[in-house]
Amino acid sequence: MPIGPGKYGANAEQLLRQVGGSLCVIILIGDDGPSFDIATTNMAQLAVLPTILRATAEKVEADLQLKKH
Repeated sequence: MPIGPGKYGANAEQLLRQVGGSLCVIILIGDDGPSFDIATTNMAQLAVLPTILRATAEKVEADLQLKKH
């Protein structure tokens, strides 16, 4: 993951300020495929981000399974 703002970095930083959070992840699925960008006021939080994203993915998968039944 490159350090520093990417294509959507300004959007992530703006959302971070609007909601008063400390870490914002934008995940976009567009015509060019998936992309993401991250803004944070606390670089140490990046260490827990993979765990948070895995837990979120598991919740999404569980929700999708519930909707199939």
